[in-house]
Amino acid sequence: MHSINTTSDFREGIIEECNVFFRQRYLPNTVINAVFLLLGIVGNILVIYVYKSKVRTKREDHYFIVVLALIDFLHSIFSSNLVFAKNANPLRYPDDVSCKILLY
Repeated sequence: MHSINTTSDFREGIIEECNVFFRQRYLPNTVINAVFLLLGIVGNILVIYVYKSKVRTKREDHYFIVVLALIDFLHSIFSSNLVFAKNANPLRYPDDVSCKILLY
């Protein structure tokens, strides 16, 4: 019975080593994604602010740009968090649902 636990522990150790290796390998991707997240948040908030407070026009496309900026803002936050979660644990997932979401 002791050999089964040792084999299981050995596999867990190998998986954790691979996880650390890939986490370090994905570090540039994580940094670039953080920059994109920051630009997406600041840029879209700036667009929403300018169009809601400074632009006074009678054209109807004015609201389209605000909605587009809001959707892009939400997408930036959601997709960046998925990338951060995937890069933090590329081979291990806490549960089946996160495995399915982060894998695709």
